[in-house]
Amino acid sequence: MLAKGFGGWSAEKVGEFSRIVLSMTDAQATYETLRDRGVTFSEPPTAQPRGMIQALFEDQDGNGYVLIEA
Repeated sequence: MLAKGFGGWSAEKVGEFSRIVLSMTDAQATYETLRDRGVTFSEPPTAQPRGMIQALFEDQDGNGYVLIEA
């Protein structure tokens, strides 16, 4: 588990975007490591406008997270 509900979260928030964004220096390497450990990605590392690279993944409860390389 990366995060447990906080700041007014309740049971109906489970399975939604968590609003948690994780920044790293190498999104592709992090993606490959997490994918190889069984993390489900809904979007692999993809170039975004303004030069950022982003990947989207979910935890076992369907909560969404963002990895970014800026």
